[in-house]
This record gives sequence, C-alpha cells and structure tokens, in this order.
Amino acid sequence: MIAPRWHKVIRDLWINKTRTLLVVLSIAVGVAAIGMVLGSQRIVDEDLPAAYQAIRPADAIVILLTTFDDEVVEQIRSMPEVGAAEGRRVVIVRFQSPQSGEWYNMQLFAVPNFDDIQLNEVKPVSGAWPPPEQTILIERSTLNESFGLEGVDVGDVLGIETPDGTSKQVEIAGVAHDLSQLPAFLVGTAYGYITYDTLEWLGEPRNYNQLIFKVAENGDDAAHLKAVGDAVQTRLERAGLQVIFVLINPPGEHPAQSFIDALSYILGAMGILSLVLSGFLIVNTLSAILTQQVRQIGIMKAVGARTGQVTAVYFVMVLAFGVLSLFVSVPLGMLGARALANVFAWMLNFDVRAVIFNPTVVSLQVAIGLAVPLLAAALPVIRGSRTTVREAISETGIGKGQFGQSWLDMFVVGLNAIIPMERPAQISLRNTFRRKGRLALTLITLSLATTIFISIFSVRASLQQTLDDSLRYFDYDVQVQMSRPYRVQRLLREALAVEGVTEVESWGFGNVRRVRPDGTQSDGIIVYAPPADSGMIQPTLLKGVGWCGGHQRGGD
Repeated sequence: MIAPRWHKVIRDLWINKTRTLLVVLSIAVGVAAIGMVLGSQRIVDEDLPAAYQAIRPADAIVILLTTFDDEVVEQIRSMPEVGAAEGRRVVIVRFQSPQSGEWYNMQLFAVPNFDDIQLNEVKPVSGAWPPPEQTILIERSTLNESFGLEGVDVGDVLGIETPDGTSKQVEIAGVAHDLSQLPAFLVGTAYGYITYDTLEWLGEPRNYNQLIFKVAENGDDAAHLKAVGDAVQTRLERAGLQVIFVLINPPGEHPAQSFIDALSYILGAMGILSLVLSGFLIVNTLSAILTQQVRQIGIMKAVGARTGQVTAVYFVMVLAFGVLSLFVSVPLGMLGARALANVFAWMLNFDVRAVIFNPTVVSLQVAIGLAVPLLAAALPVIRGSRTTVREAISETGIGKGQFGQSWLDMFVVGLNAIIPMERPAQISLRNTFRRKGRLALTLITLSLATTIFISIFSVRASLQQTLDDSLRYFDYDVQVQMSRPYRVQRLLREALAVEGVTEVESWGFGNVRRVRPDGTQSDGIIVYAPPADSGMIQPTLLKGVGWCGGHQRGGD
C-alpha cells in the first residue's frame, strides 16, 4: 500500500500536467544536448581515426613547382628517416557538367598503380577498379550539385579541358573514396582519379609533381615530423627541384580533427548553458510550488510529519521530474548524436557506424538528469520544509510582511512621488519586490536564456566576420597559377580579352628560407610579389612600414 505522502507526489504531478511537462522538458533539453554532443564526439573520435588509419595516411605532402621521376622517389625512399614514399601527379583541369553545361575546376590525380597504393589509399565505391584507359574515377564527395554532378552515374561522359587547351571526352568508370582529401565542397574543386596511360592520352607528361612520404619511426612526434620534412625538402632542393612547400599532417589524426573538436566545444558549451538554465527553472518552479503549498506543509506537520519527511516528499517530486525527463532526453540524445555525427561525417567525407547506443554517455546522462535537478532544488526544498506550523497558518502569501524595511523598498515607494501611478500599479510594483529572492531567480533565469540566445548569434556573426576579413585580405575573385613562366604583358592581354574580366594583375612567388644569426635555417617561406600599386591585396600591417595600393603605410 502506498503511503499518503507518495499519493500527494503523484497527485501533484498529475493535476499540474502543464507544469510537470514544462519542468520535464526543461531538464530534458539540457540533458539531451549533453548526450548529443558527447555521443557524437565519441562516435567521431572512434570512427574517424580508425577510418583514417586504414588508408595508411602520409605524414607529409611535398608540393613542387618542378617535376621529377622515379629516381628521385627512390632517393627519398632510401633515406633512413623515411619509411615509405610515393610520387603522384596532380593536374588542374576543367570539366563540363553533362547536366547544366557549366564548367568547373577539377584536381585530377594520376596514380601509378591503383592495385599497389602504399600511402593515402584511394578505395573503390562502385564501378570499375582500376579505371580503364581513357576513363576517370570521381571522388564521392564531388557528386553533388555544387559541381553540376548531382544525379551523374557510372557510364556518363564528361568533357575535360587540360591546361594546354586539349579537349577530351572522358567516361566515368566508377566512384572512389579518398579520405586523405578534404571534401570537395570545402576546397571548391572536384576530385578525379586516372591512370598514367590516361594521363599521357590527355597530353600530360608521365612524371610527378607531388611527393608523399611516411616517417620510419616516431610518427606521433610533431617535432620529428618537421625535422624529417626539412631533411626531405633539403634533399630535393639539392637535386635541383623547386619546392613550393611541405605540408606536415597532424600526428595520428585527420587534418580537420581540430575543426571538429572546436565545433564540439561550442556545442558542448551551449548544452551546459542549457542545463544550467534548466536548473534555474527548477529552482523557480520548486519555489513557486512551496509557496503555493505552505498551508499543506503546515497541515502535514500539524498531524505529525517531521521536517525530514516533508523534505523527502519534495525531493521525490524533483527526482520524478528527472526520471521522466530521462525517458525523453536519452532517446533524443542518441538520435541527436547519430544525426550530428552524420553531419561531421559529411563534412569530413567518412562513414559512421550504425550503433548509436553508448553506455558511458547514457550513464552520464542519467547521472546528470538525476543529480542536477536535486542539486538545483536543494535550497528551496530545505528552506520550504523548515516552515513551522505557526508560520504556515499565518502565511498571507505576500512576503511575510517584510516589504518596506530595506533601501530598495523605500526607493520603490518613493517612485510614486517621481512618477505618479494609479493605486493598482503601486500595489503591483510593491508585490513584485516583496519576494526579492524569487525576483532575483526569475531575472537570472531570463538573463541566462537571453545570454544563450545572444551567444549563439554572436558566435555565428564572429565566424562570418572572420571569413569576410580573410576573403578581403586577398581581394580578387580568381587565381590562376602557371606551370611554367610566361611574359607578363601576354598574360595581362589574354586575361583582359575574356568577357567579364575588369581587372587583372600578375604576381610572382617563390619559396625561400630565413637564415638565422646562428646559421640555421627556418622552414620554407612562400614569398609573394604583387605589383607595387596592387589593389588586390589588403594586408593587415602590424609593424614596420609597407606598401599597399601604392600608398605607404606604417604600423606599431
């Protein structure tokens, strides 16, 4: 048989259905947000590294301006610091969408042997493998409307134009997955894969312009990777090759892992703020309930209830709120984790598991969903349950007659002399300040909700402003890099002849190293040489004197 006190708890929950629903949902939102962020992070942290290591990722990529052959690759491979090395050729071509007829850029990767890829393995998804001669594989992240390839399938034909103006019709032989590359929509260029026979058929030489390698040991040591990268660059430069830069990948993780971590931290912070907000809502709700039930507390104590028993009644009510919220927050958190993980997987072009239940995350949600409401309700429940029978019987519900004793009360009363108010307005204003603690909680709750709202939009505006500032630094629309030198006047004349081009500049660049006072050299530094009166770069000068747009500028 259920004791009367527990009947009271069930009755209070059932009669005040709207209040119960609001409290349960307020707790569930915060707990579900925590579960969504932590669950998705666990999925990404487990699936992304496993998928990335499965392709045997290179530790570094060397981009060269000059081409090289297998002999150079063997020289790098023979270095004791290098465990494996491969040469690749990357050609920037244009392709025509078979649907819209528009032209798009594509990075075309020529792979020497598709059946023996040692580093940055490209995996087949559908179609032929390896691609037959005069055909192409399309990376799966490219097959979308951003490149006019939505709905394109194996067997369709693409029109391709090479850098020397050669036009070819190339059949799509299949779809590939390359996890070593950032998704195509992020870099703004499509990805394609061909054999060296196809490369030669397109009119390109059978050599390399990109070197990838993996160190022999200490692959998780960033300093060691950098040292080996410097040694490889020096070796190549001594061989007469011009290195543009050496890209060292983060040790043991996907290059974009930091982006996912930053996004998870932001979402986690929003989840914690939501949970804190739900705590204040619980405090407000329990304070209101105890205020309404002061006489009930007095009656319970009059018939023999002890303070501890009254406290237990209201703590059980709060615990019921938490338990009910878990029925909503745990499934919602798992579904949200799966959905958010799929968003991350789409951004980074990898696959996630079908399993969405994580015992650790669910246990943490249960602990938070039960502990946070109890902690939030502790103070109002303990204070309310200590009400004596005499206080309960004499309670008038308007602040125990304490209004008018503080300086704030006197200020509120004095407002009538400054701003004349009708009697109902005066009473309403005074009643607002009778329960100052409850007023403070209400204001804190509203302020916190506003803070969360403003924070979300502030982060969004900050990201957009940062992106706009970055785009304004290099203030041009299209950059074209030549594979060999050309006369500047010829380039300018040909570019201006294109319809829609209003302004064009010719820049030079080179790769140098700074020689320190002790004789050591720095990493490679790319030096750009725009015209002195360039209007296509808006640099932020921090120190010294520089030239921008033909005008001298100084900085502190």
